[in-house]
Amino acid sequence: MGSRTENSNDQCVELREGDTVCRVAPNLGGALLSLSIGGIDVLRATPIGSMNVTDTACFPLVPFANRIADGCFIFDDRTINLPADPASPPHAHHGHGWRRPWRLATLSSSAATLEYVHQANSWPWRYCARQQLSALATGLSIELEVTNLSGRSMPCGFGLHPYFDLVASSYVVIDAPQCLRPDDRGIPCLATPGLMGQQRLSGLADFDALLLDESGRVLIGATGWEVEMVAEQVVGWQFYLPPERRYFCVEPVSHRPNGLDSFEGRDVLSPGECHSWKVLIRRTR
Repeated sequence: MGSRTENSNDQCVELREGDTVCRVAPNLGGALLSLSIGGIDVLRATPIGSMNVTDTACFPLVPFANRIADGCFIFDDRTINLPADPASPPHAHHGHGWRRPWRLATLSSSAATLEYVHQANSWPWRYCARQQLSALATGLSIELEVTNLSGRSMPCGFGLHPYFDLVASSYVVIDAPQCLRPDDRGIPCLATPGLMGQQRLSGLADFDALLLDESGRVLIGATGWEVEMVAEQVVGWQFYLPPERRYFCVEPVSHRPNGLDSFEGRDVLSPGECHSWKVLIRRTR
């Protein structure tokens, strides 16, 4: 069985397979505390003692990613008003899962299933979110699943929020000819040129944009290691390089920011319907 430990990051679950070690904190937004492959932390490790989800290595975004302007959108002829998130007022931000504890539903030596059930409130739909984490010999598989438990159709999007340590040799390899940068409200919606090919991050200024790239594949690395992130059904990668330049984020997302009004097709769950979404992080060297 996978191991459980009690430490200053609350309950921790450790998953192992081959050279991969993943530490998970179900109670802290279902977040990863660390991901080590071949002895290298490919994601930023959570500081010991921190109970702030934004200090973690990665957390899930359900049932939407990024910002909803002023917390308001219209869906199925209903106006939905969501509370502002403290990280991005006056907007709603990144859904519910990252702000709530998840229940550890199953555990083995290399895999765990986490579950979060949302009761209808300002988000007027009840749903169940599951996160299946599977350590692999060369990486980690993360599958998110949402089931609509309400009696009306519900918009549903997915995302992941991984953090990477920024060092002098950090780079990304991506083919995104266009990106959406934030407007004066902080909503990524202004079309500008994106990033193409290998980008050394030491040469980039502060950057916050949705890189439009439906290929679902990006490479991230530094001296001595490289990982490939592969995601299903994405519109692109939310890329964030903050002014303090200690870390950067490359976030796979299934939809554009502030887009719940226009959700249709696979992005809408009928009553009882379930959708899943998968991301693979694997070391390539």
